[in-house]
Amino acid sequence: PILLLRIGAFLMIIIWVLRFFLNGAMAYYILTLLAGFFTAMVIIPFTAILYKYAKHDNPEEFIIFQEVPTIIGRIFIYLACLLFLSHIQYAFLIVGASYFFFLIKNYDFHPVEK
Repeated sequence: PILLLRIGAFLMIIIWVLRFFLNGAMAYYILTLLAGFFTAMVIIPFTAILYKYAKHDNPEEFIIFQEVPTIIGRIFIYLACLLFLSHIQYAFLIVGASYFFFLIKNYDFHPVEK
């Protein structure tokens, strides 16, 4: 799943950069369609990795701690978009850059016995 996740993240970076540079309804339609497929390539493996981690820990506590960084990340993206409100197209580059997290994250997992 890690390879699929990284491929999906790389493709999403390309999609967001293309959204910055391309204009026109047809280009946005095609990019949105592709983004739907590529987002699944990120979300499904990432969720599988998270649940693999949760299996070896307290699952309820793990899910709560998983959501905190997600919410903080969303707040950061929303605030960045507000800062670029007059030039909203730059938000596309910010969102695309956020996918670099999936490329550089180390997913090595070694369960700790309790």
